[in-house]
Formats: sequence, C-alpha cells, structure tokens
Amino acid sequence: MRVPSPVIAVAALVVVVAGLILIVGPSVLPGLRDTAVRPAADRPSLALLTQWVSGGALSDSDLVGKPSVFVLVDDTEAAAEPALLAAERWHRAFSPHARVIAVHVPSYAFAVDSGVPARLARRLGLTLPMASDAGLRMSARLVARRDAPAFALFEAGGEAVDVADATLAEIELSIRERLSRIEPPITPTPFMPLPSLPLSHRIELGAGRVPKGPLAKREAGEEPMFSAQFRYQEQGLPGAVPGHPL
Repeated sequence: MRVPSPVIAVAALVVVVAGLILIVGPSVLPGLRDTAVRPAADRPSLALLTQWVSGGALSDSDLVGKPSVFVLVDDTEAAAEPALLAAERWHRAFSPHARVIAVHVPSYAFAVDSGVPARLARRLGLTLPMASDAGLRMSARLVARRDAPAFALFEAGGEAVDVADATLAEIELSIRERLSRIEPPITPTPFMPLPSLPLSHRIELGAGRVPKGPLAKREAGEEPMFSAQFRYQEQGLPGAVPGHPL
C-alpha cells in the first residue's frame, strides 16, 4: 500500500522540527536547558553521600569551578580530631572559594549510626559540611586502601591532585596555590603553623577481627596477662587480620 505524499511530507517536517528543537532549543529557550551538573571525571559525585550530619548538605553544583578537599576520618583514631580541626580551619578561611568536606568512615558496626559523627562534630564545634559514609560508597572512590585520616584534593575543574603522603601544612599550601589561580586571585591570610598528625598503631581485638591468638576471644575492657614472644601471639596469624575498610 502506498503512503500518500502529503503524509510523508508531514512526517519529514515533524522530524526536522524535533531535531531543531533538540539542537537549537536549549540555547534559545532557557526552560529546555539541562540544569543538572555532571561531576568531573576524577571527583566523585556528592550524590554518594546521603547522610549529612553537620554544616548542611552540598550538591555537585556547589563544587563547580572551586577547588575541593575531602577529609576522611575514623572517630576511633587519635588523629581524627586534629585532622577535623585543620579541615574546619580551611573551611572558615577558604569558603566559599574552595570547598572542604569531612567524610566519616566507620570501622565498627556501632559507628555506622550517623549519631556518632554528629556528636563528634558538635563536640569539636564544627561548621564545615560533614557526612557519614556508612556504606563506604564515597571513600572507596576517593582514596586508596589505607588508614584514616586520609585526604583527597581536587582542582577547580575536578581533576585529582596527589596528596597521598602530604602533611596538613602541605595540603593547606596546595589549597592556597589553587586559590591563587582564581580570577581575581585569592590570597588567604597566613595562619599559625599546623601540627603533625599523631601516629597510632592499630591492634584489632575480638573474634570478628582476630581469628587466632590470645586476644581472639577477649572482651573489651579485659586486661589479660600473657607473655607474647612472637608477633603472631599478639595480633593473630599473618594475613589473617582484616585491615581498615579504606
């Protein structure tokens, strides 16, 4: 059956008009523009963080054109507090030209509750945005496997900057360098020197962490007496102790 020529002409016109709307429309009609901000290739989307515990929730649009630094902390680590206080200092000095975001990475089941980092934020008087990453969705994309605190710095365009082994002072200097490239350049007021983060040595306890050895079945708070002549007697068999989730 032949299709009448007028029908073919109308169909072709509809296709042409639809194509013009898709191509030209967004530049002419603001309502047709795609306002969603797509995250940069290196910097993960903030949509991965759903539990904000202080400072208010941020979205990817808040990071556009701004350097950003993520501070990943574990509340059970001694270095968590000084790392958060340094992050708070950066937030107060550099915002809104740069974004500083704290991410709580729980090591234990009890810390999955968002109330744990919320209480920590209140105790330290934090005002920077802080979120709980109980599912490790964000932390798994930000840093390599290593103990918290850890830092992830991104350029204004979202490209990652290597700060894996940097000190607090070096990270602050990196942020300042990136702010100096903004038009007009931002030159923050100098600070007092930052302290070094305290070093800690993690020893896992309990059957869920140490399958063998004299500490395998001990409860928290016990003070067992034993003689540890070899390392495996204290920490379990080599390779049998699960590491930190980072």
